[in-house]
Order: sequence, then structure tokens, then C-alpha cells
Amino acid sequence: MSLLHSLYQLLTLLLSPFIKGLFLIRVMQGKEEKSRLNERWGIPALDHRPKGPVYWIHAVSVGEANSALILVKLLQQLDPQTHILMTTGTLTSAKLMADRLPQGATHQYLPIDTPFAVKSFLDFWQPDLALWVESEVWPNLLLEIKRRGIPLLSVNGRMSARSYKRWQGILPFIRPLMETFSWCGVQTAHDQEAFRVLGARSVHVMPNLKLLAEPQRFSHEEYETLSENLGDRFVWFASCTHPGEEEQLMEAHKLLLKTHPTALMFLAPRHTNRVEDVKQSLEKMNLAYSSRSSGASLNPGKNVYIIDSMGELGLFYRLSPITFIGGTWAPKGGHNPVEATQAGSFVVHGMHTSSNQALYEILDSLGLAYRVDGPEPLCEKLLQGPPQQAKPWIHMRESGLEDLKVLLSQYVGRNREVAC
Repeated sequence: MSLLHSLYQLLTLLLSPFIKGLFLIRVMQGKEEKSRLNERWGIPALDHRPKGPVYWIHAVSVGEANSALILVKLLQQLDPQTHILMTTGTLTSAKLMADRLPQGATHQYLPIDTPFAVKSFLDFWQPDLALWVESEVWPNLLLEIKRRGIPLLSVNGRMSARSYKRWQGILPFIRPLMETFSWCGVQTAHDQEAFRVLGARSVHVMPNLKLLAEPQRFSHEEYETLSENLGDRFVWFASCTHPGEEEQLMEAHKLLLKTHPTALMFLAPRHTNRVEDVKQSLEKMNLAYSSRSSGASLNPGKNVYIIDSMGELGLFYRLSPITFIGGTWAPKGGHNPVEATQAGSFVVHGMHTSSNQALYEILDSLGLAYRVDGPEPLCEKLLQGPPQQAKPWIHMRESGLEDLKVLLSQYVGRNREVAC
């Protein structure tokens, strides 16, 4: 272990009480589950480790966790005797996993990156294989994984320009951490170059996990009911929206109402704890609204229907011919557009797509998405309606799944040496 890593380990050890205090504050803010805080300290919720091999998948938040479900399915196909451990770091992703993980899989919160929490977590789970989805760097955890000889794969990795520049400034610190990964699958050629420069071995561009994910589940009964209520009404969806872009989306809808007085916008804020702020903005814009959580029907007299429920995006993607993906007008990097596309909804988006750049470029090139840069262009695109859509991603998905299955088979159910 280098001097820099030893200093980091010492620092996190000394700061452990302070870090725990921060998590207690997060509990009071509703950002952590009090009943599961022990998982953050590396103490598992289970009484004993499941028998047989344990394959560990770590995904940061909702988008990564949702795309990682395909890894769960493939690993269970390759080794039916395995137990899957899924770790995430957010409350919303934990709720998603509680609903969507299959039998034979367990969700835990990722432990904080302190020496005792990391060792407690790994002592209990003793994973036979670890897969980290996209890019997170937790030095204590990575170094302990390396010390124990656990095969570690980076899947769907990406590196923003900002992160790349930051890591280059401390290359002696980051290089040994990147060398921990036995194999790195990244999203673009830019990511491939960045990972190599920072010290990763065996770096390959792989099919994007989000293109391989299964379409979001939805209630067919609810779909039929809502479709009947909508009739031939003009509807569109603004999904995963942020402050700053919601007001512009409302302006676009007001323009649309001039020619389609009964048009309805489904509006799903990225964070449901912001619903009251969204309602205030709607009132300032003189837009009548109702909300999903209130149980209100799709009243013809309402202009906006707020989606403030969990796990129903798939339903409203299917009801909407066109979907604006949030975080692309606000500088958030753009949320996952594939879920809307898979549900048959044409995607419109702004310029800020860095978080899912490869996905937006693919969908744009296939004619399944289109960039708009303000309320008026968005209204024009809504009036044009979606183009006739083929579904070429189905073929990409089948090919990508086969490639991923071949990779995983080199680590599952046999001698798992470094595969490259």
C-alpha cells in the first residue's frame, strides 16, 4: 500500500465518528433508513452468509441499479446455485430493488468507505466475484478487494471530462485503484482512453447496459383504464425533470394549449420531494393540475397530471407518444432515455447529455430521439408528432446480451482467472 493510500486509510479511520454523524443527519432529512443504518457500518441484515457462491453487483443509484438487473438475470442463468448481492447507495434505489430483485438476490446498502466498515462487510459476504456498474471509486473498498484477491469487473464504465481531469492530477493515487479491476467494460472510445491513461487494464468498449435492460414493468390494467380515460386527447410526458427546466416545459405546454386546448402533460419530477415546488410553479403559470398520488382521474379540465408515485414511469412512457427526458435542459447530464424508447415513446431532449452521451447519440442516429433547445422548438416537435419508429435496438440488445453472457461465463462456475 502506498503512502498516499495509507494516509487516506488513516484519515477515514479518524473521521469515522464524524461520518457516522453525517449519516444520522441524513436519517433526520429522510435520506437514509434508520432501521438499516447498520448496513452502512458494514453490518449485514442477514444472520448468516448464503451458502454457495456469492456474486456481488454494486450500482450507485436508480438508473444504474435498474440496468444492473440484466446482470442479475444472466448470472443466475449461468450459475443457478449462486446468490446475488446487490448494493446501492440511495434510498430510492433500495426501494426499487425491494420491488424488482428476484428470488435468490439480496439488497444491502454499500458500506461507508472506512476500514472497519469495509472489512466487516467483506468478512461476512466473502464475494466470489464483484461487478461495479458505471464508475465509483472508494479507495478502502477497492484496496481491500485487491488484498483479498476477489475478481473485480467494471461494467458500463464511464468517465466525465471533469472526473478525468481531477484524477489525472493525482495519478499516483488513482492508478493502483484502477489496476484493481480485472476487466473494464466502458461505454465509449473516450472512456476507453481515459481508463487506460488512469491505469486500468484490459479496457474494452462494451454494449451499453441500459440498451440491454428489459423494458420497465407496468400495470396492464392501469394502462387500459388510463387509455380509455384519455381517448384521443393529446398527451406528452416530461420525465425526471429538474428546477429550471420545468418552467420552460410549462411554457411549451401553454404554447401547445393554444392549438390543442385539452392537451395533457404528464410531469414527473426527478425527486418527488419537490412536488410542492412544482405545484407552486404550475399555479404561477395558471396551469390546472392534479396528481397521481391524490387518486384523481384524468380530468379533462386539468392541463397537467403530476406523476408523484414510485415505479410507474413505464406506464406513462407507454401512454405518451413523445417524452422529454429531464436533466437535458438543466445541466444535469441527462437521464436514461432508453426506458422511454423501449416503451414506444419518441424521445426529445436538450443539449446536456454528458451522463448518457453514448445512449443519446445512438438513439439520435436511429431516428428515435431528437434534440430541442427551448419551449418553442419543443412545441413544434410535439405538434409534428413522433416519426414512424422501427425497433432496431431489439437486435442490438440480443447481440449485446450474448456478448455479455460470454464474458461473464469466464468468471462464473469455473476457475475465475483474469479473462482478457
